[in-house]
Amino acid sequence: MLKVVPEENPKSYSTWHHRKWVVAQGLADLSKELKLVGSALALDGRNFHAWNYRQFVVKLMGVHAEEELSYTSSLIAADFSNYSAWHYRTMLLPRLYNEDIATASQSRPIPLHVLEQEYDMVHQAFATDSADQSPWIYYRWLLGNSLAHLSQAEQRQQQQQQQQQGGQQQQQGGQQQQQGGEQQLEEARVVLGEVLACEVSRFAEHLAVDPDAKWPLLMTARLKEAQARLGLAEGLGLDPADLQQQVQQLYVRLQQLDPLRAGYYADAAAGKAFVVVQALGTV
Repeated sequence: MLKVVPEENPKSYSTWHHRKWVVAQGLADLSKELKLVGSALALDGRNFHAWNYRQFVVKLMGVHAEEELSYTSSLIAADFSNYSAWHYRTMLLPRLYNEDIATASQSRPIPLHVLEQEYDMVHQAFATDSADQSPWIYYRWLLGNSLAHLSQAEQRQQQQQQQQQGGQQQQQGGQQQQQGGEQQLEEARVVLGEVLACEVSRFAEHLAVDPDAKWPLLMTARLKEAQARLGLAEGLGLDPADLQQQVQQLYVRLQQLDPLRAGYYADAAAGKAFVVVQALGTV
């Protein structure tokens, strides 16, 4: 019965809830359950009941996050618009690279080399269909992780300064630690500047082919605004004032292309839509 019902009514709350209860009693073969939920997701990749059930099963089985990450990669390769698979990656990557962290408040952003691979992956989706929102939402999460590297470097430097001012460190050791914090902060700024510049260049290539593509235009505006506001322009030989002017022009262009959201773009041009989340957020 529990095999037939999900096939005939795959979004039945009571069926999935009862199935969880049966599995929790140890009355089901977990490997078969994983296969069944895989079949359900093959029929409908956005069935959140099936996704929740899959997470329940893999936790019981002790499946490593890396295996599930490979699973999402296969689903995304088959369908770049699979929002649920993209979203699952935002859960798996922090789990994979924070295994040694005791609490969520201590979590780190995704390592830079992994972010580089993820950027490459999501740009393949943009090249396939730049109008699909699913990969763009994931892209904003990636960008938030890139920004978080700078935020954490700033926080470390502030903590070191507070400790030194509080007399908790010996003078010589405190000075050396402060210099190390300043160096780490500068390195983080350089790396973030390079990432943003690379992404701007990638979108420029896309816009050369499709100059009216809304999402690449919007993200270019956000990236250039971040370069200017975070003080990253000078390090790349760019003029912050010129960047801000380019941002204004991009938002004006977006108002013309997308009049239904003209008010949002007007607010963005006025600087009201720029958000830098200190943790793992979005721009």
